[in-house]
Amino acid sequence: MTTRFKNAVDSLVSDFFKDELTKGSCSKCALGRIVAHSFNQNNITDVPVDFWKEAFVTSERIQTVNIKYFDHEFLLKTVESTQYSIEEMMRIEYAFESNTQISWDLMANKSSNEILKDRYNGLMAVVEILCEIDGIENATDFKQMFSLQ
Repeated sequence: MTTRFKNAVDSLVSDFFKDELTKGSCSKCALGRIVAHSFNQNNITDVPVDFWKEAFVTSERIQTVNIKYFDHEFLLKTVESTQYSIEEMMRIEYAFESNTQISWDLMANKSSNEILKDRYNGLMAVVEILCEIDGIENATDFKQMFSLQ
């Protein structure tokens, strides 16, 4: 298990239990939380946490990539801070956004149990992708550590 994997999972699980992991909010989605924690760990203060959202966004299960941002200094600092590549960050973003249904603006109409299950589905999808990226072969064993049951 790599340090980046441990840091990403630790931050996501912490944010999950603090209700700070939410679809449709650039600073609270899985990638936004990984970026925010990476900035805090590396004492980065001169980059807006949600700048990466201009480079790629997932909507309606379609990921849009805006290549003009890939050479921007802010985006490069963001990528460096997480220790994930742009492609890996895109996979993380897509996994969370396409495996959750309840965005922050729809939460008022949902029960806390529905929201919890939806966030959990997104978290598990991201944990699976993080395992794939780091070559952890059995994501199921790792995901069982976070079981809601």
